[in-house]
Amino acid sequence: KPSSGTLGFFQKPPILQNQFEEDTVLREIFNFYFPRNSPYHEDLQQPLTSFGDYVLSPFILDLVEDAEHNPPRLTTHTTFAVPKSKLITSHGWRALQSIGTSQGIVSIPYEGAEGHLSRMHQFVKYHLWSASCAITTCPAAMTDGAASLLHRHSGKNELFENAFSRLTSRNASQAWTSGQWMTERTGGSDVSGTETIATPINGQDAWSISGFKFFSSAADSNITILLAQTKEGLSAFLAHLPQENAITVQRLKNKVGTRPLPTAELVLTNMKGYLIGTPGSGIREISTMLNITRIHTAISALGFWGRGLAIARAYARVRHVARGALLGELPNHQETMALLHTRYAAHMHLGYFVVYLFGIVEAEESSFPSEVVLGIKTLSQAALLLRLLTPVLKAQASLAAVHGLYDAMQMLGGIGYLEEDMHLNIARLWRDTAVLPIWEGTVDVLAIDTRRVLE
Repeated sequence: KPSSGTLGFFQKPPILQNQFEEDTVLREIFNFYFPRNSPYHEDLQQPLTSFGDYVLSPFILDLVEDAEHNPPRLTTHTTFAVPKSKLITSHGWRALQSIGTSQGIVSIPYEGAEGHLSRMHQFVKYHLWSASCAITTCPAAMTDGAASLLHRHSGKNELFENAFSRLTSRNASQAWTSGQWMTERTGGSDVSGTETIATPINGQDAWSISGFKFFSSAADSNITILLAQTKEGLSAFLAHLPQENAITVQRLKNKVGTRPLPTAELVLTNMKGYLIGTPGSGIREISTMLNITRIHTAISALGFWGRGLAIARAYARVRHVARGALLGELPNHQETMALLHTRYAAHMHLGYFVVYLFGIVEAEESSFPSEVVLGIKTLSQAALLLRLLTPVLKAQASLAAVHGLYDAMQMLGGIGYLEEDMHLNIARLWRDTAVLPIWEGTVDVLAIDTRRVLE
């Protein structure tokens, strides 16, 4: 009989396996930093295994699909033509943000249960989550950065203490997310041309902030950290959101990827904000956030890349080709996959070494490892390496992941280019990864930063 829409050959669907169990590179990293004799190994293994199943469940993937198919939208006027901007996001986006919050994607390192390895716990879990969360890792990264920044000042300011408590909460009904409004029309990574102006409000601790922000991701956040000019120079501020009549969403950005993420142009008109640190110290203050968000960006890239390779492996296990052989049995396919996995493994080990350094530096002397691991003997040594390797990691991992996911798409042939079944959608991962070499500094900007450290 001739084939038809219901008769003939139908490909057996690939079954995507739990990456915490099946991704040998991720397991090697977990077992290296949490060896079997570690007090944390058994405590973390079962929860991470369960989470690896959860992120691939139909429940989670349906939320991702909802977020992808219902991108944020903007209304600009009321029924009676009164100008009023309103940002509307999808159920999937909001639900995935709440799940990430309750799972501790931000809060784990601030709870500190594993001491200097708490960041390692966070980012192993993050690797599993990043490809199943509809890019809610973007506000998570900015929230983590804001929490770290405000924690440095929280002992002196009750407002900052309250914000820190909410940013690091697992209670989704109480937790806040943070935006990061730095980019203006004058430049991306170069904030020296910032045109937003902040002036003190007489009789208050607050400032009035007016200006225009050109790229503002996660515009639905509860607070934001932003830069504005004062008479002393560029300064950092915290602002609570929303603020009626003070913030107007001019338009949403039309992007290649990260479609569920609301990225907006914002007009600020006498928005109320609170100074962080001293006037003129804005660059120094936001550097705390920048290092954290760069690490988040790199690990997101590795998470996307790892998922893409997992899909390619699953497909090779069920796809029959010439003379009935499985795709995964063909020598040329094995050779190509070996090369792709070698590149992935190299970037993974670099990434989690930087995470390890970050955990040591953040914990400081209170939790410095008693044993020498990977040659790190002193806190100052760890801090110098972290400063050097963070921009290197972000540049290398994010760019390599874009190429790596494109290669993974090819391993599925034309199927890899389709955006249909969410659990096999490498094309979506590739689209979302494409922005990561740009976020938090392009490759050239990071090269300049690395050279500055070396000099």
